[in-house]
Amino acid sequence: MDDTGLSRFLPRGIARSKEQLDIQTSTERAVLVEANAGSGKTTTLAIRVGEAIANHVPPDEILLLSFTEAARDVLRRRLEFVGIRRSAVDQIQIETFESFAHKTLSALQDAPVPRYMHARDLKPYVVHAMEYALTHWWRLYPDARYDDHHIAIAQTLDALQDLKARLRLNDDIDTEFLEGVYEQYRVTAEQYLTALAYEHIRLGQRDDPEFRGPFDATYDLARGLRDGDIDTRLFDKYRFVGCDELHDFNEAAFQIVRHLISRPGCKFVGVGDKDQVIHATLGASEEFLGRRFASAFSDVKTYPLTTTFRHGPHLAYAVAQFKAKDIESLVARHSGVHIVHYDGTPSDCAAKLVEEVREWQTSDRQSEDCAILMRDWHQSIPIENALRLAGISYQTPPDKGYLQRDEIRFIRGVLAFVLDTFEAIPSEAERAGVVDALCVYGGIAGEREHVTEMVKELARHPHLYKDFYAINICASAPDAPRTRLGMLIAALKRRLPDLRAEDALIEIDRQINLSVTARQIYVHPYDASLVEKTIQGIIGIARASGASLQAFWDGLTDAEQFSKRGRQFGKLLLDTVADAKGKEYGHVIIPFMEKDEFPNVLSPLREEENLFYVGATRAKSSLTLLAPAESGAQSVFIGKLDIEGTAPRANVALERNQHLPRALSLERRYLKSKYEDRQEVKALGAKYDGARKAWYVEAGADIEPFRRWL
Repeated sequence: MDDTGLSRFLPRGIARSKEQLDIQTSTERAVLVEANAGSGKTTTLAIRVGEAIANHVPPDEILLLSFTEAARDVLRRRLEFVGIRRSAVDQIQIETFESFAHKTLSALQDAPVPRYMHARDLKPYVVHAMEYALTHWWRLYPDARYDDHHIAIAQTLDALQDLKARLRLNDDIDTEFLEGVYEQYRVTAEQYLTALAYEHIRLGQRDDPEFRGPFDATYDLARGLRDGDIDTRLFDKYRFVGCDELHDFNEAAFQIVRHLISRPGCKFVGVGDKDQVIHATLGASEEFLGRRFASAFSDVKTYPLTTTFRHGPHLAYAVAQFKAKDIESLVARHSGVHIVHYDGTPSDCAAKLVEEVREWQTSDRQSEDCAILMRDWHQSIPIENALRLAGISYQTPPDKGYLQRDEIRFIRGVLAFVLDTFEAIPSEAERAGVVDALCVYGGIAGEREHVTEMVKELARHPHLYKDFYAINICASAPDAPRTRLGMLIAALKRRLPDLRAEDALIEIDRQINLSVTARQIYVHPYDASLVEKTIQGIIGIARASGASLQAFWDGLTDAEQFSKRGRQFGKLLLDTVADAKGKEYGHVIIPFMEKDEFPNVLSPLREEENLFYVGATRAKSSLTLLAPAESGAQSVFIGKLDIEGTAPRANVALERNQHLPRALSLERRYLKSKYEDRQEVKALGAKYDGARKAWYVEAGADIEPFRRWL
C-alpha cells in the first residue's frame, strides 16, 4: 500500500506500507513508534524527516539524536537513501546525545573543558574519590572497604554511569539510605559514596566542571535542565526533533528531549522496540516508549511498525509467538529456525557448532555473513578451541574472547611462573593484563603507586619476572594470600615435567579458591558466577586434551596467535548477543540453549527474554539454536518459539510473499557477487553499499537480471 496523495514527500525506491505512511503523515506533537526488529525503524524516521522538510521545515531547524556514533552514521546514510538531497542532509544536525550535550555546553562555557574518554585517564580521579569518601564520610558507613584494583575501578565507573543515567546522585544521604542502596539502585554503599566524591572533585566548589568523562556532558546538560540552571531558549531554533533507538532511553536522555520539545511549535518522533530493552543497567526502560512521554505531554500518539523486512515468515512468526506480539513479514525468503541437539556437554555443543559452520561455508552462502552469538564470553572457551582445532578463522571484537578474561589471565600468570615462560607472553598489553590479574586474584597488595609502576615495569621488561616473583610473591607474611600463591607455584614446579594441565588447573582453583575470590571482587552475583563457569570451562579443555602443562601452555599461546590472525583474516564472527544489537547477519547460531545458561537464573527473566529476542532477530536467512537432546535440560525459550505450531501459517505467508507483485517488494536485495562481477552488476543497475561493502538492487526493482547472485 502506498497512497502518495496523503503525503508531500515521496521516498526514492521505497513502496511504503500503510503503517509507514501513517507515521509519515502524523500530525501529533509527539509521536512514538513501537517497532519490531527489522521493521525499518531508521528508514521510517528518515521518511518522516523528508516529510517535515517537504512541509517547509528548514533542514537546519531539525535535530536528530542517537546513542552511538555508529547509529548516528547509519541515520545520516538513511536520510540520503530515502531521497533527501545531500545539501539538505548536510544542514540537518545529526548527533549522539553526548556530542549534542558537549556542543550545547561548550557554547555556554568561557573556556573548553578537558575531556577524558578512556578509563585509564579516569582512574586517578576514581582513586582520589575513594580516598575522599574514606576520609570525609567514614562515619556514615564505617564498614566501607575501598578497593582500587582495575576490576574495582571498572565496576565503580559502571556504577557511576548508571547513577548518572538515572539522575540518582543526591548529597542528602544518611546511614539508613546507604544500608539499602544496593537493593534500591544495584550499587554498593562504597560505589555510591565514591560517585558523590567523584562529582565533588569533578565539579569543584562552584559546580564548574574541571573535566568530563564519557557520558558526563549528557549528565551535566540533563541535570542543568532539570534544575533550571540552563535557559531552554537556546533550543528555540528546533522545530523537529527525532530520536532513533528509543529503547535505549534513560532518565538523562528523557530530560534533554523533554526540554527540547517543550518549546511551542516543535514536534518529536521517536522510534524503538520495547522488546530490545537490554541495557537496564544503564537506565534503559520501556517506560520511555509510553508512560513517561504520555505524562509529560498531552498530544502524544503511539504508532505500530509491525512488518519486518529482515527475515521471512518462519522466523518472524516464531519470534512473534515467543514475544506474544504481532509481527508480519513480506519477505519472500524461507528464513528457517533449526534446532540442533548435542549430548549436553560443552565439547559436543562446540563440535555440532563446527559442523554447522562447515555446512554454511560449503553452501552458496558467504561465511562472512555468519555470526555465532553467545549469552556471554565464558561460553567461548570450548567454541574457540573447537574452531581453532578445525582450522576455522573467526573474528572477535578487540580485547574479547576467553583469553582476555581476568581469571584466565591469572591462570596464565601462574603457569608462566611455574614454567618460567613469562617472557613468552607476546605483547606488552597482554603482559600488563596478566600481572594485573595476578595482583587481584593472588592478593598482591601494596601502595597504589608502587603496584601501578610494578605492573608497567614488568610489562615493558619481562626479563624482570624472577625479581617480581622473589619480591612480591614469596616475601610476605605467613598468612598473606600472596604466600599461598608462592607456595602453590613452588609446589607445582616440583611436579614438573610430568604435571598434567588438568591437575595443575584443579590445584590452582583449589588453593586460591577462585569462585570465593570472585564473589569478593565482583559486586553482582552474575559476574562472579561467570568466573566459576570460565574456570570449569578451561579445566574441561585441559581434561579433554590430556596434555602436559607445557603442552597446554603452548596451546594457549597458539590460541592467542590464532585469534589474532582471525581478527585480520577471519570471515566468521564470534560475539555476544548484547553486542550484536543493531546489526544483522545472513546466518545466526546461538549455542548453549540450555537450562540456567539462557535464560540465566541470576538475571531478570524479562531482560533475558529481550536478549534472546535480539539475538534471534539478527538473522536474515536462517537461525540455528544448539540445545541439549534431553528436553528437560533445554532452555524454556525453545518451547516458547512453537516452531512447529507456527510453521503452517508461515508456509502460507511465504507462498503469498513469493507471488506478490514486484512493486510490493519492500526491501533492497543484497547480491552475493564477487569482486570480479562488480562491473557487470553495476551495468545492470545495482548500487554499492559502502557501509556493508556489498552490491544491492533497489527496493521494487526488477530482480530477474540479478537472479544468479541472489
